[in-house]
Amino acid sequence: MQRQQQQQQQHAATAAAKNTINAVNAGNELSSKKNLPKISPQFNQEASFCMYLAAFSALLGAIGFGLGIGWSAPAFEQLSRNTSVPHLYEPRDLKLLTWISSSMPLSALFGALFSDLVVQKYGRRKALVGYGLPFAMGWLLIIASNNGYMFLLGRIILGLAIGALSGTAPSYIVDISTTKIRGTLGALFQLFIVTGILFAYVIGAFLPWRMASVVSITPTIIQTILIYFMPEGPNWLLQNKRNDEAKKALTRIRSSKSDVEKEFEILMKESNQTTTATSNNVEKKTDSKWKLYFHKKHLIPLFLSLGLMAFQQLCGVNAVMFYATAILNESGSTITPSLGTILIGLAQWIATFAGAIMVDFTGRRLLLIISGSIHVFSMFVFGIYYQMSTADFFGWIPVVSMIVFIIGFSIGWGPVPWLLVAEITPHESKSSTVAMSTCINWTLAFVVTKTFKELQELLTKHGVFYLFSALSAVSVLFAVFLLPETKNKSYEEIRTFFERRPSPTKETAGKFSIIDLTMKDSDTLTRSSDSA
Repeated sequence: MQRQQQQQQQHAATAAAKNTINAVNAGNELSSKKNLPKISPQFNQEASFCMYLAAFSALLGAIGFGLGIGWSAPAFEQLSRNTSVPHLYEPRDLKLLTWISSSMPLSALFGALFSDLVVQKYGRRKALVGYGLPFAMGWLLIIASNNGYMFLLGRIILGLAIGALSGTAPSYIVDISTTKIRGTLGALFQLFIVTGILFAYVIGAFLPWRMASVVSITPTIIQTILIYFMPEGPNWLLQNKRNDEAKKALTRIRSSKSDVEKEFEILMKESNQTTTATSNNVEKKTDSKWKLYFHKKHLIPLFLSLGLMAFQQLCGVNAVMFYATAILNESGSTITPSLGTILIGLAQWIATFAGAIMVDFTGRRLLLIISGSIHVFSMFVFGIYYQMSTADFFGWIPVVSMIVFIIGFSIGWGPVPWLLVAEITPHESKSSTVAMSTCINWTLAFVVTKTFKELQELLTKHGVFYLFSALSAVSVLFAVFLLPETKNKSYEEIRTFFERRPSPTKETAGKFSIIDLTMKDSDTLTRSSDSA
């Protein structure tokens, strides 16, 4: 029983941080380029090798993110049997183990807030370089740990770095990407997180926890070195009046076939417009960042970003991961906990990979609707099972529901929120909006993890799953009625859409988005123009 409680705590730790997802990225009114009037002339835009290398460098941080999350499950299973590390293996120390498990999402929310200041002052590339230091410090403390309190401090520092990276890296990737492949590269952030988690499960099954920690620090070292030589995002440079550097950066991340001059001209125009609007509407420089949110082109993306991050956690993914071991045991499966976590991680990786491929074909919003609908169904089945079934014969039902839920989460509500947040947010308020939405994500990850047992006692086990099913239904309505589609849309088109879009009300919300499920592109163009 004690072992099962410890395993459940381990899975709770894994689930709490893994679905914040990270750690990213930020949709069906703009469903294709012809849905809106053309704002700018067409120009050739192709990625260079440098752009792919820069994106890969940022994605390596996502692997480090995933390793930090996935490390806890196999490591704590080993530590619970290792009497050489005091304050971890005794029954009376289970509370400390719980805090070690949940400390990462708690410290990550502070890291997310801190990242806003760092990005505004130094830029996303330098911020990603700087995050390598707390990453390394956290892992080194864990490697050198000889008691539970050193583990706790190491996990807290690691959480700060993960929280800061979870918003910064997706925004950097979206900033440097071409419009055509922006969705796929943005969704790859979640795929690389899942890759890190799966890798942590595998090395944890075969290596001692200390050696697994040494291996886990490696991607962070490589990422810090690579990103140092990459260019800063041109949009951030333009926002900070470093025009010459912005043009050089754009030249590096675009191929020789690209019309860099035309793209730079458009980016300059957008930057000048946002700067002029800000200066005309803001009286005091010290208040400028927050006064931006008095304008709907900043306020509406903030509202949508907070909703995306909240529903990513409120769908109940932590509950499923918390009960992963118990579900396997109740099904009568002979699969060991370590093999079970590997198989779960593998299923999540395959589904996330499929979602990353589909996101630029199906669009962002449709994936969220499908994903949320799967959540509603699978959580409802969980609730029915725990309310009515006690026979071993029905043990396969929650196992299948768990796998279906994980697949549903991985194709939509896992990767898409981070991509959409980065896409819909204007450049001048991006760092603040990303920081606030990331903070909401990590806060809910911590709250759900720490209060799950209390909720279970208050609502019963099946009642909690019914609650998550209802919240998932709300997330579907949120995606249907409020989210725009950003597939194949330039920054200028997205920005103009939010400038023209009325504030989201009961009357206007459905008028703007639900029509895209049934109408042709030409009809959508007319309706969107009329609405604007």
